[in-house]
Amino acid sequence: MTNQLPAVTSGSTVTFDIEAVTLGTANNSEGGNAKLRVTISSSNREVVFDWLLDQSCGSLYFGCSFFYPGWKVLVF
Repeated sequence: MTNQLPAVTSGSTVTFDIEAVTLGTANNSEGGNAKLRVTISSSNREVVFDWLLDQSCGSLYFGCSFFYPGWKVLVF
């Protein structure tokens, strides 16, 4: 199965929703009990990726870089 988002063109909106998810009990001190869920949405399509983490993450950082000028980025 292939997950494919529509092409990004002028006026397109792409949304990245990122959240840390705890698996099982929160007081488990062993590693591997958290994952990072990234949901990417564009037009009427959406893909979700889950990454298992070795440890719980306290902070998430955002960064982006564009080759062409004129892009607008909103972070909240």
